[in-house]
Amino acid sequence: MTGRQAKPGLWTRLAGRRTGPRVGDRTFVLLLCLPPALLLADRLRGTQGFRLVFFLPYILAEIAAGLQQIDRHLYEAARLDGAGAWQLFRLVTVPLLAPTIRLSVFFSILGSLQLFDLIMPLTKGGPSDSTQTIVSFLYNYGVTRMQIGFGSAVGVVLFVICLAFSFGYKRFFMRQD
Repeated sequence: MTGRQAKPGLWTRLAGRRTGPRVGDRTFVLLLCLPPALLLADRLRGTQGFRLVFFLPYILAEIAAGLQQIDRHLYEAARLDGAGAWQLFRLVTVPLLAPTIRLSVFFSILGSLQLFDLIMPLTKGGPSDSTQTIVSFLYNYGVTRMQIGFGSAVGVVLFVICLAFSFGYKRFFMRQD
């Protein structure tokens, strides 16, 4: 099977024949609180769909690594003290995963400020600029329209926003880490 023959069959299997990329999987529907609709064409939640698709695997990998670092003897001790499943989760797992969760949120927010590589090839800013981010705005003005001064000013503003967010987040949420 050549590349030309493989692409239509794969697209048909993944996206459906006439509708384009639909989100019919119940997992995505529950996570986004959306009815099964065209994910990238939704004007209000287009960027949330990008963020979910792009950052969820990283967050899950970080949480899985954090869960592996929790000592099993703590669960055993809590069970001996009479803790149920909900108490184990609330009093043992969540407090020990808190640094990992805070770090995942930090990386997700900084990454979403700098999200570019999914938006430009898929939607180029989306319908009515609904999936436009600061970096795609910088690209449109600094590279495409050749307004290099304005584009570099947007880049400096993005740097200042990321720097201020990093220091503020470290100061208020990651004090004890």
